[in-house]
Amino acid sequence: MEANFRPSHQMFFSVQQAFDRARVIISGELDALSAADCRPALERLCQEDMALVEIDLANLRVIDGVGVRLLFDIYKRLSGGNCDLVLQAVGGQPREIFRLTCLDRLIIETDR
Repeated sequence: MEANFRPSHQMFFSVQQAFDRARVIISGELDALSAADCRPALERLCQEDMALVEIDLANLRVIDGVGVRLLFDIYKRLSGGNCDLVLQAVGGQPREIFRLTCLDRLIIETDR
């Protein structure tokens, strides 16, 4: 299953699902406006029996506190169901925000 969303002019969001794995791509800005737009799709993943959810942030330029909270909430819900959340290719401002909030210690992060 694949779904693409362009909820705001500042963010692109895509979900690809196969069996018990999902790949999410978030590009642009994950802020209060765009986080509210993509939350329902991410929460649907939490309701399914996923073993792995990969979130590719290679093209994420900016994240604010609401975006961080969204990822943390999704992490908590997925880990409660024995699902791994992997953040991929986190760089720039988002990497610094994750480091400052210690989110980088909770969520598996790869440089893929």
